[in-house]
Amino acid sequence: MLTSGGWLLAAGIGLAPAVPEPVATEEPAIELAGPGSTEPEPSEPEGGALASPQRPAEGEGPSSGEGATVPPEPEPSEPEPAEPAEPSPEPPTTYDPTLDLPVAYDDEVPPRAASDDDDADDDGLDRRGFFFTLGTGLGHCAQDFCSPIPMGGVGRLELGVRLTRLALVGSVVGGGGLADPDESGDRAIRFLSAGAGLQWLPVREGRVDPFLGATIGYSRVARLEDPDSTRDRQYASRAAVRLSGGIAWILGRRVTLGPRFDVELPFGGRWCTAFADDSGSEDDCSSIGDDILGPIEDDLDRRRQRRSFPRPWALTLDLRVTI
Repeated sequence: MLTSGGWLLAAGIGLAPAVPEPVATEEPAIELAGPGSTEPEPSEPEGGALASPQRPAEGEGPSSGEGATVPPEPEPSEPEPAEPAEPSPEPPTTYDPTLDLPVAYDDEVPPRAASDDDDADDDGLDRRGFFFTLGTGLGHCAQDFCSPIPMGGVGRLELGVRLTRLALVGSVVGGGGLADPDESGDRAIRFLSAGAGLQWLPVREGRVDPFLGATIGYSRVARLEDPDSTRDRQYASRAAVRLSGGIAWILGRRVTLGPRFDVELPFGGRWCTAFADDSGSEDDCSSIGDDILGPIEDDLDRRRQRRSFPRPWALTLDLRVTI
């Protein structure tokens, strides 16, 4: 029989809650991969994401008796191709005029400094600067006024400044000659002219230096009845255009020498006759245009009379020196 104490113990046991028994779980066996076996693929956890491996805490690790499972490393994914970088915009440029200048290469001759020889061409002639010309030669005229002399001598002095192909000049030409001894009487012819103008020199290099020129000025041609006296004379005092042409050979850097031909074309002016006696001399002058040619009505006679007035010419050898 149970005593009162036993009944109390049984009642207490009956009132205690029941403790469930532990259920034994079987761990899956881990098969080691052999040479011919294939490594099982890790199962993908729920949610589609791979579980990241957890580092074991200190003091924990696989037991010596149990094999630890190492999760396989994920295969590296192929890198996505990089998008090409957009080209950066070029900075705005400004125009540099020096870039258009020609570049001097090593095989080119570098520019040299200016010197006094820059005015001289390859032939060595100074074709710029001040110059003077001395000339001598023969002079005459084709009209009857000059027929008493076979040929006269003339001289020239010319001053000018040359600007490469053009030259400003001023000149004086004078001369004359005695009459032919076979002619009756002692007579002489005198020439004098002065003028200023231009010369054109087309050649800039070479051994010759040709030119053409024209001047305008004063012209006087006189015929003396007595060479030892100027009291009895006839003369034409007129304006005139002198046309010139010549060619010069280069003798040095500053010197040329060559022939030159000039002809005068007078116009207007006066025709004068001078007489002398014991009481003195007196000049009787007439206007060529109004008094001599004006009253002539026939054109042919007027032209013939106009051409009878002297038009001198000269052929000289000129020496030009550039200063």
